[in-house]
Amino acid sequence: MKKKYSPAFQLTVKYALLQSLFWIIFAIIGSFANVYLLDRGFYNTEIGIILSAGAVLSIVFQSMIAALVDKYQKVQLKYVILVLLFLLLLSIANLGFHRNDKLITGGSYILIFTILDSMVSFLNSFAMEYINLGIDLNYGLARGMGSISFAFIAYIIGLVIAKLSSSIILPASMLAVVIMLGITLSFRLPYTYTEARQNETAVHGAGKEGQSFFTFFIQYRRFFLLLIGFSLLYIGHSFINTYHINIIQNVGGNSSNMGLSISIAAIVELPAMASFAFLSSKVKCSTLIKIGAAFFTIKALLTFAAPSIGFIYFSMVFQMGSFALFTPASIYYVNKIMDQSNRVKGQAILGAATLGIGGTLGNFIGGKILDAFPVSVMLAVGLILSIIGFVITLIFTDRNV
Repeated sequence: MKKKYSPAFQLTVKYALLQSLFWIIFAIIGSFANVYLLDRGFYNTEIGIILSAGAVLSIVFQSMIAALVDKYQKVQLKYVILVLLFLLLLSIANLGFHRNDKLITGGSYILIFTILDSMVSFLNSFAMEYINLGIDLNYGLARGMGSISFAFIAYIIGLVIAKLSSSIILPASMLAVVIMLGITLSFRLPYTYTEARQNETAVHGAGKEGQSFFTFFIQYRRFFLLLIGFSLLYIGHSFINTYHINIIQNVGGNSSNMGLSISIAAIVELPAMASFAFLSSKVKCSTLIKIGAAFFTIKALLTFAAPSIGFIYFSMVFQMGSFALFTPASIYYVNKIMDQSNRVKGQAILGAATLGIGGTLGNFIGGKILDAFPVSVMLAVGLILSIIGFVITLIFTDRNV
């Protein structure tokens, strides 16, 4: 007799596929951007400008789209994601049509990173749509599968590029986008969705559609102060991620050690994220966020003090309590403190503060420090910023959530 799985389980599997495909795309077209652009004649400085421009534009782009989604309640995030995927497909195809045009290639990559960085918050909000309807979608497990997929595909694509060339990046990423489009189309919100949103708007969000940014800021001013702490934590986190090869080489390692180190971080993410649904039923999100912030700081301290490769490996285990715990906790936290008419906007601003501002400043500041000082100075700065971010997080996190 064929076993029938629950709707929540089936939805979690589909959403896990969605997260996996997204991070596969990010691994292929995003993580190997340096490789592709260097092969097309770009200099490192030019590549840095392209990546930074994409991150900065994503802050504005996702905030604008989120404001529209919150304003027009009938707009489903499924269609927002579909439009972004279609634009992403066109941008990647445009790279293939203009391989030798640096201006078009650079512009296309800026658009690619704008879309990729923006999609993170919309994928998170997409999961929250179902969770807010009382459907037990396991976001943590799905996001953890995304991390594992990212690590696995990054390793495989790296081997393929080494044997063939960077030309594999375009067809591989386009195939993943097409599959993700198909998976996204298969999602169906329950018939109660429209009624639920209308009822919640009537009770909690009446009169808040089209809310100005200034009004939103005043209403959630503690949240914006909290985001300063989040951004500082992510600057330190970006130092370690972006310049990991420099950190590895500083203690006598090589690219092989770097691959193993990153794999350790990816592997330990899955159990932490997969168990988040259980953890959040026992512990408040505010407490989990504080624990995650503490682990970011501990990881920064261990990385700064690491005397050997083995110690670096040990520090990466703390990814389990830092990024892996902090990511779902912060997303659930925002979903809880925002009224229904501001939830998508809240997730977008969270993404802008962490991956956008934190990631961009981390890449830029870290690079500037490394140009003038040893790796230890960058790690010391990262540790100081992490400590400040941790203190701000302790002060401004709502303890009742």
